[in-house]
Amino acid sequence: MPHGASAAYKRKVDEQLFGRKGDAARSRMRDRLLAAQGSPTFLRTYREYVRDYGMPEDLHTLMMLLDLDDERESLKVMEALGATVSSVTPEEKNLLRGRLRNLEMSTSSDALADAAVDLLGRL
Repeated sequence: MPHGASAAYKRKVDEQLFGRKGDAARSRMRDRLLAAQGSPTFLRTYREYVRDYGMPEDLHTLMMLLDLDDERESLKVMEALGATVSSVTPEEKNLLRGRLRNLEMSTSSDALADAAVDLLGRL
């Protein structure tokens, strides 16, 4: 079984045993991710979170992850954000628009700027 498949299987089993949103370990890991924002350990903590629980699905965590210092991982976050746009409130859309505009103007990555423009067009 490929590593990604085994991680997905583990996540599915955990969801059945502990519940998707109520998982205390996931909550603690999210807290660690929040505490690591802006520090040298942010990217490593993000990778641990994704390895153990998959990409976060809530808008606020995903917006926080736009600060990652890794183009490939940031593009994955943009993809995950794209999957959430249909379910966000108008206020959240405004918040996301501002965040994406800032990212578009401040990034040195053409791919990231293009992804931000594409996502802005879908909001």
